[in-house]
Amino acid sequence: MQAVGIDSSLKMTGFATIDPDGEVTLLRFPTDADDNSIEDYSRRITYIAGKALLAAPASCLTLIEKPIIPQHNAGEVIERGGLFHVLAIQFLRRGPVVQVHPSTRAKYGTDGKGRTKADVLSTMRARFPDLHIPDDNAADALALLSMGARYLGTPIDGEPSKQQLEAMTAVRWQPTPKEKKR
Repeated sequence: MQAVGIDSSLKMTGFATIDPDGEVTLLRFPTDADDNSIEDYSRRITYIAGKALLAAPASCLTLIEKPIIPQHNAGEVIERGGLFHVLAIQFLRRGPVVQVHPSTRAKYGTDGKGRTKADVLSTMRARFPDLHIPDDNAADALALLSMGARYLGTPIDGEPSKQQLEAMTAVRWQPTPKEKKR
């Protein structure tokens, strides 16, 4: 089973996966808001989900960032939640889906030394110097992918720090299909 990391956003979703040979692929799925109508949100959600499903392996452990309620713009909560749930529903057909709180993703993605998306971007670029990481969306997806790969026993980011191990224990991991059969 392979891991997938998704940093879902209606404006720019970050997506990361790794193939059986260990090659990491980072993608971004940008969308433009037309009029913020139900039709517009539905179009963007369908586009992002379709792109993610096409890029993902047939069987995968998906780590997706848990949506938080922004106090400054609570109006986007329904739409953000809609995207999160459409992705979760679709990826559950391919394997376990694990939601990761943004602070846990940041702790893992920065070895506990940072909290912001910029901190994760900086750390991921240092940790993966040969990989082009264009922005914080891709960096967040890569941090999630790294957590999933570590959980599956195929770490891609070296020896874990104490903070990374703490972040791993903060996640409610779902059993893989193989574990469910036991």
